[in-house]
Amino acid sequence: MRPTLEYFKSVVNNICGLDINNPTRQKDYVYARTMYYGLARKYSFYSLDVIGDSVGKDHASVLHSLKNLERDIINNDDKHWNEKWIYACHLISSTGNMNYDIEEDQQTISKIHMLTKQNKYLLEVVKELSGASMPEEEKRLLNAFRMLNNEDKKFLILKAEVTLKFTQQDQKKKKELEQIKINKEKNGFNSYLADAKV
Repeated sequence: MRPTLEYFKSVVNNICGLDINNPTRQKDYVYARTMYYGLARKYSFYSLDVIGDSVGKDHASVLHSLKNLERDIINNDDKHWNEKWIYACHLISSTGNMNYDIEEDQQTISKIHMLTKQNKYLLEVVKELSGASMPEEEKRLLNAFRMLNNEDKKFLILKAEVTLKFTQQDQKKKKELEQIKINKEKNGFNSYLADAKV
């Protein structure tokens, strides 16, 4: 089935969280419309006039935006526009028949935004921790751990948990033996006779 311009608009609107029919010249809207023009040209055969008319713009505006697509979207220093472009291309190319659930996509986009925020937070934590003073040996071990694949990390964590459990049990036994020794020393000779009877 041939994708419609409404389909491309809904994809861009959902990813960018705005309405590209709004004629404003605010940067986010201009970039979102540029993304829309690029997707419509890449994944359909609509003319520039038809694409422009669909958002109240003329042929020249579409052509100008397409000339800036590479600079403004694909290779923009602000990486989130590049990420939106990649996600939109993936979404369009993976939907096949172009029948997709907008609500499901909005949930996916929400998850992506949430994960992006969490990722930013974790990067800040890592940045903070990397600045903290840590013995060189611990830094070396931490870096080595980060380079492991997930399966090896899981195995190493499990091994560490088991080792810790046995270490704690050993420490508990040592404390119990020490307490018995202390009790014997306190009780003196009577304790010795009590042990002899056993």
